Parts: sequence; C-alpha cells; structure tokens
Amino acid sequence: MKFKIFFLVILVLIQNSLIAQNRNLTYKQVYNFAEPRLTKPLPQLKGWLDDNHYLEVKSDSSKSILQPVLMKVNVKDGSSEIFIDYRKINENLPKGFDVEDAIVSSDYNGFLFNEKNDLYYYSYSENKLLQLTKDTLEEKNPKFSSDGKKIAYTKNNNLYVFDLEKQKEIQLTFDGCNLIYNGWASWVYYEEILGRASRYAAFWWSPQNDKICFLRFDDSPVPEFPLYRADGQHGSLEIQHYPKAGDPNPKVKFGIVDLNNLKIVWADFDENIDQYIAWPFWTSDGKLTIQWMNRAQDNIKIYFVDTSTGKLNELYNETQKTWVEWFEDLYFLKNNKGFLLRTSVDGWYHLYYYDMNGKLKQKLTDSNLTVLDIAFVDESKEKVYFHGWKENSTEKHLFVVNLNGKGLKQITSLEGTHTCTISPSAKYFYDRFSNINT
Repeated sequence: MKFKIFFLVILVLIQNSLIAQNRNLTYKQVYNFAEPRLTKPLPQLKGWLDDNHYLEVKSDSSKSILQPVLMKVNVKDGSSEIFIDYRKINENLPKGFDVEDAIVSSDYNGFLFNEKNDLYYYSYSENKLLQLTKDTLEEKNPKFSSDGKKIAYTKNNNLYVFDLEKQKEIQLTFDGCNLIYNGWASWVYYEEILGRASRYAAFWWSPQNDKICFLRFDDSPVPEFPLYRADGQHGSLEIQHYPKAGDPNPKVKFGIVDLNNLKIVWADFDENIDQYIAWPFWTSDGKLTIQWMNRAQDNIKIYFVDTSTGKLNELYNETQKTWVEWFEDLYFLKNNKGFLLRTSVDGWYHLYYYDMNGKLKQKLTDSNLTVLDIAFVDESKEKVYFHGWKENSTEKHLFVVNLNGKGLKQITSLEGTHTCTISPSAKYFYDRFSNINT
C-alpha cells in the first residue's frame, strides 16, 4: 500500500522587498520591531485537536489591544472557527489575570491561574472562577490530572493535590523543610538531570490519575555555595546547595503515593548510595518504571517498580566506556507489546525495540542515520516516526520506519531543519521549518 502523508509547512520569511530596495535598516526596525518588519511571526500553533483540525492562537488586529482567540483550523481547506474565545474569559477575570498565562486542562474546559501565591480555577463551560487555595504559601508547578479533575503541586517543599469535585486540598507529604524537598528538585537535579524545562517539578501523574510518583531530596550532605544577585539597589546573597566535582550529591528517594488511601510506598533504593534516580515513565495500564545511573555515569538501568511494595525488577541494563544518557523519550507500547529505546550504545543514536522482559526484538535503524527523538508512534499501523539526520548533521528531518525494521523512509526533503507535530492517527503533520535562507 502506497504511503501517503500530507503536511502543512510554516515558514519565517525575510521580506525581500527591503533587500531589493537596498535601504539602510533603521534603529526602530532592528530593536523595536517597527514597520516594515524584517520578519513575519510564526503562527502560535497549540497542537492537534483531532485528526483533521489543529489549534492556533490568533488576535483581532482590528482593535487597539490585540484580543487573542483560540481557533480550530481545518487542515484540508484552511477554514477556521472559534474554539475557545479568550476574550470572553478575560472579561470574567479579575484585573491582572490573563488567560494566555493559564495552565489548560486536556479537555480545554479548565483554566488554572497561579496568582498572588494562590490557585484559581476557571470553568469554561460554567463561566465561573473559583479560588482554590487561601494561604500565604506559594503553590509551585501545578499540574492537571489527565481527566482534569485534580491538580497536583508542591508547596513549602511538600506535595499536595487539590480535588476539584470535592473542593478540597489534600497534603500528601509532611517532612518538607529547608533541606528536604518532596516533588521539588534539588538544584543539581534541576540543572543537570531533569533539565530547566522541568521548572524544578519532580512529580508525575499516573495514567489512571489514582497515583502520583515523586522524588524526595535530602540536601543535607551537599556543601553550600554563596551566590550574589545584583537585583535591586543593593543586591542580595543567596545560599545554594551546590555539589562541585567530588562533593556529595543529595540523597534521593523515589516514592509513589496512592490517592485512594494516601499511603506512600518507597522504591527499594538505598538513599545512602552515591547514585542518580530519575525519569520515571508510566505504561498505559499503570505499570511504573524508573531509571538509575551510577555516579560515574557509565551505567544506566531501567527498573519496573511495584507500586504496592516498592520492589524493583530490572528491565534494561546498559554500560558504555565513555558515558550514558538518560532515556528521555522512552516509549511503552500498549498491551505489553514492548518498548522503544533510543540509545548510542553502538556509537550512534539508533532506535531499538525490546519486549517487556528486556529482550531485543528488533534494531529499527542502522547505518549512517542518527536518531534525534521519537516524534510519534502509530501503534495501529506499527510505525515509528522520528526526527534524525543522514550525512549532514546540520539538518533535521522526519523519518518513518516499521516496527519490524523495514520500510525506512525520509518524509521531509527540503534542506534544513524540520520539527514536525503529527496528528493523532498520523494522517497529517505540521512542520516548523528553517534553513540558512528561510
């Protein structure tokens, strides 16, 4: 069957008219985005709503103050209609609130605002704003459960959940302090392991929304390091627990809290061992994995964690002569069909397909192809879409390969870098593209 896929390419175009007229650029053009502008802005795309529509934020430029609207766009003909009218939401919000700053639930009904050290919830269907928390403590990294009925967050270095149906805040951990952080990453984990995109968040919802796994950090062994901040008239001194080379790292525990009984189960790791624990992944049926790495960073393991006992069962073990990397795009197939791993164990980043016992089923890529990330897995058709490059490392393209290792194909062709977002059943994708001229 001939493979077909349609795509929408979004470009940033340099206006050739300025070059053709050979005019000098003005200060305001370069620094204040004055007209005529040098570039046109990219559309603000918010992902796929379904297999035939994507979401795009647009503004009503007919008004003096741009009013954002979330549009539902038909990929076939480009026609659009209002999906969420941000203007109506903003009209019902207190002064200082902005819907574009909200965290949105997966069904686009709940809008969560973190304002003035409290959480506020706006229901789009009911057109109602509720204040959830009322204290002086700051709620950090609030995250909706996938069903939009609960919100997890950290506060005062403890983990909390707010039940929207019961209108009740529930504290899950109680030992948080200046040296103990539950669900809030120690600095070295934020900077070097989970990454700055985590914003220090170190907790993860289960797919069934009945459990939350989290990391608990004890910074007491970590030496202090003074940091001077030049903010304000006189600046300030901040003391950070900062492990330099050879210094002790924080002690780390991995816990799973059951929201039905509020009991915490700790994984069977010895927190006194010099190690790293990070990057948990839940399977679709609620199984839990966690990754372990030694201090030398040349050995990484993936464990199954029994969420009722904390018992560990090794799934994968990799050692390299130089160093190993965390598996940040680990993918588990449904119905226990196995998992996909991207690793450089043979010197190049390739995709591997393993069964749920850790036995290799198929190496999916090989040769002079480097895999950068897994973009999408179409389980119904047993295809894996990924970004990568061949021959030229300055390029990035979308590829597809079958789970049996056959049918490898490069989909994008224009020279440059492509970042593709694929629709729910891999019928379409849109492509953020650039090269040296575009």
